[in-house]
Amino acid sequence: MLCGPGSNGGDGFVVSRHLAVVGRDVRLALLWHRDHLKGEAAHHAALWSGAVALPDARGGRRYNAGRGCAVRRWSETGP
Repeated sequence: MLCGPGSNGGDGFVVSRHLAVVGRDVRLALLWHRDHLKGEAAHHAALWSGAVALPDARGGRRYNAGRGCAVRRWSETGP
């Protein structure tokens, strides 16, 4: 799950938390640092107990999720 700083990004944290509760392997990344989150996004990020990664701009992958969230299905062998 790739989340931005807005309320849609907060929804990404909610979905990730619910998927983790039912046993799904969830990988969550933020487009910005946690200290940039506000409102609902900050609230739901605080409830997330899993790891949070920041996308590596040098990694060659670019995501254009606007200010919302994007879901990427990971293959069984990795991203």
